Parts: sequence; structure tokens; C-alpha cells
Amino acid sequence: MKSKKQFFRKTAGTIVLGIMVMLFAACTKEPSKTEVIRLGDIPEEYLATLPYQNGDVIKMMHESNRQIINYHVSRGHFSSLDEPSGWYGSPVYDYQVYWITLKPDYPTFEMELFLSNEYMRYELEGLDASKTGYIVLANSDANVPFINTDATDYVMLDSLEVNGHTYYDVFKLDCDPDYTVTEGTIYAAICYYNYAKGFVGIEMSNGEKYWLCEE
Repeated sequence: MKSKKQFFRKTAGTIVLGIMVMLFAACTKEPSKTEVIRLGDIPEEYLATLPYQNGDVIKMMHESNRQIINYHVSRGHFSSLDEPSGWYGSPVYDYQVYWITLKPDYPTFEMELFLSNEYMRYELEGLDASKTGYIVLANSDANVPFINTDATDYVMLDSLEVNGHTYYDVFKLDCDPDYTVTEGTIYAAICYYNYAKGFVGIEMSNGEKYWLCEE
């Protein structure tokens, strides 16, 4: 007759073997597929707020010395996948990003614009969808109300006189300095933006100003 010790030893071995089999099955099980939610194309009415095209040349004038700087425009777009923070298995959103870069022919600073339809993801999640467009300037950036003009972190000017031209409905945007900015670092402090013409003016932290120059 088998002893109780032998019986319990055999039973324990069977239990351990069963646990190992279950763990192996769990590890080798094919993971569930992540849901991809495609947000589609950015509506044309929003793309119309980006007035620049590839090959454009934009002239900006330094207010003090009247020097004219030519900015050369590059434009493109791409699709991006972004997984929101949350529990494992959250859906992945496929959205579009349009970018525009204005490079100067004189060593000043570049100007960049970005617009995406990621706001649709925020709307689906019940989050703030107002800050999906932004600009990058000299050591700073700012949110641009390309999509949701209910945002409150800007001032709308009815009109602005610049170099003999009048621009209407101009956004006056306060720029946020980069975290790398230290005392004495010059950065873009204020940006003036218009849907029809783009960058109308830039005010730097040291008081220098650059204004759009049209013939």
C-alpha cells in the first residue's frame, strides 16, 4: 500500500505540472489584435488655414534696420499612429499631420506649423480638442486655434496695420519658452497669425520685431 507521503507527493507533482501547462498555454496564446481607429483626412476647411505651398517665398522685414529676410516654404504630410494612455488594449488612433517649414536665407530662426486631426480622438475620449495646431519658432512654441476657436489663450485683433497693408482677424498668440531657455536666451515671445496670410509678425523677447513684407 502506498504511504500517505507518497500519495501527497504524487498529487503535488500533478498540481505543479498542471500549473506549468497552463502557464505555457498562456504564454504561447496569440495576443488579441489591437483595434485601430482611422480618423480619416483633415477637412479642407481646416487645411485652408495653412496658406503656404511648397516653393513659396515669404518676406519678413526687421523693424529696426529694415532688412528683408526671405523665408522658403516646404510643406508635406504624413500619417501617424498614437496610442492614448490607459489600460492595455486601448485602441490605436491613425490620424494625419500636416507640417510646414519656413527656412530663412539669413541666420535668424525657422518658423514651423503643424496641424493634425488628432482632435477627433480627443473628442471621442471627451477631452479638450482645442489645441491640435501649433507653431514652433525661436526657442518657443504656441498653440494655434486652427480648429477650435473656442480656446481662450489668444487675443483676436480685428485688424493690424503692417508695412502699408491691413490684415483682418489676426490672432495675437503668446509663445511659451522652451524648457531649455535660460536667462539671456532670446526667444519668440509673441506671434501674429492670420488664416489668409500666415505669419504676419513676430516679437522677440529682446524687443526685436519682424513683420510680413508684401509688395
